[in-house]
Amino acid sequence: MNSKLATLGRMVFWCMLALTTRAVLADVASASKEHEVLVLDEAAQLLRMHPDRLTALAAAEQVPARNVDGEWRFSRAALLEWLKGDRHAATTSPQFSAAGGVDPAAALPQVELRAVTGAGARAGEPPERIAQTATPPAAQVGEKPTAKTAEEIALRDQGTLLKKGATTLELGLAYARSERQNFPALRTEETAVGSSFTARRGISDDLQVTARLPGVYRRSSIQVATGTSTVQEDKTSDQYVGDLSASLLGVGMQERAGRPTVVWSLDSVLPTGPGDKGLGAGVTLAKSYDPLVLFAGLSYMHGYAIEPSDTRRQLASQNWRLTLGYTYALNDTIALNSLLAASYRSDVTPSAGALRPARERYLLQLGMTWMLGRGLFVEPAVAIGVGGAAPDVIFSLNFPYTF
Repeated sequence: MNSKLATLGRMVFWCMLALTTRAVLADVASASKEHEVLVLDEAAQLLRMHPDRLTALAAAEQVPARNVDGEWRFSRAALLEWLKGDRHAATTSPQFSAAGGVDPAAALPQVELRAVTGAGARAGEPPERIAQTATPPAAQVGEKPTAKTAEEIALRDQGTLLKKGATTLELGLAYARSERQNFPALRTEETAVGSSFTARRGISDDLQVTARLPGVYRRSSIQVATGTSTVQEDKTSDQYVGDLSASLLGVGMQERAGRPTVVWSLDSVLPTGPGDKGLGAGVTLAKSYDPLVLFAGLSYMHGYAIEPSDTRRQLASQNWRLTLGYTYALNDTIALNSLLAASYRSDVTPSAGALRPARERYLLQLGMTWMLGRGLFVEPAVAIGVGGAAPDVIFSLNFPYTF
């Protein structure tokens, strides 16, 4: 049964990979013809001006634009309308959604705009009275959105951090299945069901603290062939609360034309469970090519009180981790993501009778972020081990809630 489940997991993974690749290629092909939403360099090229000059105009609200987490987005239609010289073009052009998409419903009719601004007021009647009965105006040009999008949630801790006072609580569930043929006569199987609780808090703009506490239930089986038809099987199971991980993250540099967002982190592992202790640091780079965001990260942690014979302990003396991936926003509510994680542990010597822990692990994951409601998201994902001793299949489900 477990082998069939592992095979099904691999099939689901490759199907998701094929569908994700097809969606990305199709959208890139259509977007290459003409973008409706432009980034800074594209808008500057359309207007035939220097990007720095356009940035100054956007910051002064002299051109229709929307600032999304420090990055400017422009509507092609709104810019062309603005070039015609209509002084209402910046207000009547389609407004932008939180992820840079155009929201036609946010635009106000000209009659309502005249009422709100006082233009065309009737003789003897103050504009303020007309404004009281008019439809409220749309968001002002340059105003930052407040609602989180699926893309921003998918990029948490990698390219997007919480603002001051914002909080994210996240519940994670996972199922992992692995099978190993260590020697011709020795076979190991392991099933693990895990849960985790993660809390994030923005202590200031672009400075965030994160804490994560996992819980694990494992069931292992070791089969040893002692003869042509005799097999001895040893089954064990255990459950435990893992060690607490805590990190301080900050934005070292915001994304601009020609440079990525840089996020640094100071990481620690505290011995609240099996006993791992560690201190480390990391850096992540993220660059957007709307609607695609690429990211890469490198981290290092030094482990203390190493115990390689305890399979619940994860840290070696030297621990390196490299991540490469992308997030692809279909719209504000759905984003696809893919991640390749490679980790390296320094060589450790186990106690007598124990197997030497693997030094290299590779994991390829495909998933999606889906908005269920304002601030609430669900993230299903499936991953497979690529060589090394990574679990063969992992199914995970995360529920982040931001408020």
